[in-house]
Amino acid sequence: MKIPFHPPYRRLDQKATGAGLEQVFAKAADFLKLDLALPGGKQAKVYWLLGMVRTERLNDYVVRPLVTMDPKTDPVKWIDSGGVWTLVLPPPKDLEEACVALCDGCAALEVGKTMFLIPVPTEDKRSIQPPEDEPDQKGAKDSFVEAIRNNTSLVRRRMHSWRLCIRTVTVGRESRTKVDVVWMEGITNPELVKRTLARVRSMDVDALLNTQPLTDALTDNRRTPFPLCQMTQRPDRFCLGLMEGRVGVFCDGIAQGWLVPGNAAPCFRTPQDRSNQWMVVWGLMVVRFLCVGISLLLPAGYIAVASFHFGMMPAAMAETIAAARQNVPIPPPLEVVGLLLAFEVLQEAGVKLPQLNGQSVGIIGSVVVGQAAVQAKLLSPVVVVVVAAAGIASYTLPDQDMANALRAVRLMLAVLAGAFGMVGIVLGIGWLCCHLSELVPLGVPWLAPFAPDVPKTPRDMTRTPSALAKFRDLSLRPLDWRNQK
Repeated sequence: MKIPFHPPYRRLDQKATGAGLEQVFAKAADFLKLDLALPGGKQAKVYWLLGMVRTERLNDYVVRPLVTMDPKTDPVKWIDSGGVWTLVLPPPKDLEEACVALCDGCAALEVGKTMFLIPVPTEDKRSIQPPEDEPDQKGAKDSFVEAIRNNTSLVRRRMHSWRLCIRTVTVGRESRTKVDVVWMEGITNPELVKRTLARVRSMDVDALLNTQPLTDALTDNRRTPFPLCQMTQRPDRFCLGLMEGRVGVFCDGIAQGWLVPGNAAPCFRTPQDRSNQWMVVWGLMVVRFLCVGISLLLPAGYIAVASFHFGMMPAAMAETIAAARQNVPIPPPLEVVGLLLAFEVLQEAGVKLPQLNGQSVGIIGSVVVGQAAVQAKLLSPVVVVVVAAAGIASYTLPDQDMANALRAVRLMLAVLAGAFGMVGIVLGIGWLCCHLSELVPLGVPWLAPFAPDVPKTPRDMTRTPSALAKFRDLSLRPLDWRNQK
């Protein structure tokens, strides 16, 4: 089957008229038209989309002034001079601009051969609520919502600076989704801003309705499970990224903010790190790195030792594991890999089901089924402890995308250990290091600050005392390196 090419987008470049709007929205049940008899015998027509326009504003700010105007006044000049009680946009250049304006919450007012666009949008939006995925005991309690202008206002409330720049790009042939690119003039590297804008403008999709298409457009290497951009619900964390020299991105309809480029350091930080004492944060960072090692290497290490290098264990531990494995018919590699897959199935089922049912599935799977499998001699108790410890350790990572990537790598290392033992683990770790060193999103190494030829500061991976944190993230090459005197 031959796949046809994507045809070029055809604009509605004819003149904007009421008849053209009626033809475009002929099959739209929410398209409404109102004929007005103006004083002096003149006629006017109002077009709008029901649900996108606030009817009270349309009646009070547009219709009422029109029907009560002076009969001797020219309606077009009267509207141009501020006759209606709200903002009036310039006449649309073509029919497509008028159609898009109606979808954005404008009403089209046609008087004679002149058409005006009057924004009277509805304000039915979700209220600002505390973040669910990134809670913070000491920080702010607001989070981004689906309305893009509410999100930019949350940033403006924290960044009272005229150097905060916002550029809007429309993406999607049919969805016409607004994407905002945000940066701090004088701090962010202009080349980074240029690359981000170019990637957003190069998107040619029918609709932008979820996060991954925009994430793929913002990143260089798409064949990787590791996150190449940071996503956050928190306005304070978003603003901190802007002050480091990153570029922020908002997408209308998605309650998230993107910070590009992403690297390894933000994946190990939490919002609480900025609110806690720096020595406490150092200790927590050590725990997180230890948990990453446990999550990746514990299942694979158990397979390698129990299957290939049994003599490496102390005698007492070897006897304990041998006694626990008596009468278990399944070899250790199949035990661990099968239990890892079962763990992923339970986790996926718990996420997809409603909250109460998800908790029930987790309890039944972990307690009832797991205990029954051990008592039936289908699984070794040691394997259950190893897989459970690796799963719990993976939950300490603040970034969910990073945790998901490590889950995939953990399963790969377990399979390699079952096939080649310790040699397989070494090969897997070597491939992982080579793969991570190849990731350079938007020209910034993903392994910064550990990558070569990248300026380093003590605060790149963890907290330092506030008086000593004088530099931004230098791997981003900001124009202004210092953030305090």
